[in-house]
Amino acid sequence: MNLIAVAKSLKAFTQKNATLEAIYKEICSNKSIPFKNFLKPIDLIKVVFLTKKILNGEDPKEIMSKLDNNLFLFSTVEFEKNEQELDCEKCSGDGKVTCTSCNRDGMKECNMCGGSGEDEYGDDCDYCHGWGRVECTDCNGTHYSQKCSQCEGYGYYFTEDYVPYEIGYYVSYDETFKTTLEQKLLRNDTEEPILNSEKTFLLSMNFIGAKDGESENIKGIFANTTHLLEVNTEDVGENLIYKNGKISPTGFYNDLDKFK
Repeated sequence: MNLIAVAKSLKAFTQKNATLEAIYKEICSNKSIPFKNFLKPIDLIKVVFLTKKILNGEDPKEIMSKLDNNLFLFSTVEFEKNEQELDCEKCSGDGKVTCTSCNRDGMKECNMCGGSGEDEYGDDCDYCHGWGRVECTDCNGTHYSQKCSQCEGYGYYFTEDYVPYEIGYYVSYDETFKTTLEQKLLRNDTEEPILNSEKTFLLSMNFIGAKDGESENIKGIFANTTHLLEVNTEDVGENLIYKNGKISPTGFYNDLDKFK
């Protein structure tokens, strides 16, 4: 398939000043663009870059060899704040729990007569009036629930035990940018990578929330920071799949041991 011809056909679907990410999202989401179902993920990525060249009024042939030989993938991890508001596990966020003192009917055994309804002389108990049961003081006779003791009825609690994060997967053909990223990895200087290359765009983000994945193992000192994870230049096309309407790398970019 002639990728330049495909890119030219996209002019009808994209605005002239569209960014690489805007072009990419349009291709992935617009059902009126039929050819995307016949393109390999790596070819769709090339079409995004070619389309941007055409929109800029430039010759797309100028970058074809670079797209064939210089494409690389890299990933970043962005840690969120570690003060998280979580639903209470005991009440599932309701703020109330089923009363266990009264079997859910709002009444419980009378403590004065032990449930017999009589006093020591065989007369009706003065406290329960012979019924043997009294209104439950734990739920005030509400029959079904009481305030959750774990969250004090709020339905949530705050914790610093989790650091949620997002892993971002990017693609680029910027050789100078790749060298910069590789040097950062060699120096172990991965914090706050600058992602300002005009030859780069975001493929997908993978969010890991609190109590999901490894978020409970991330050290709190990494909260509110962003780090470069990995740069991959080998078999780029072999490590890409279509997933949930996006292109996603597979099989790498998930080593967070240094942050635990």
